[in-house]
Amino acid sequence: MSKFNEGFISTMKSKGCTDEDAKAELEGYRSILKDEVDEMENDYEAGCDAAREAASYWDE
Repeated sequence: MSKFNEGFISTMKSKGCTDEDAKAELEGYRSILKDEVDEMENDYEAGCDAAREAASYWDE
């Protein structure tokens, strides 16, 4: 698993997602931002930041 994916899933789980839900969120996020995510595969913190951004939409 890439560092980006690890960071994303870890952060989503810390926000209360199950492993399965975190992976589904990641899949959705990656499908929207395909090329940008590919450039960040080895960046754990970018994955964390992406998860925080994705989770911020839950409250809207």
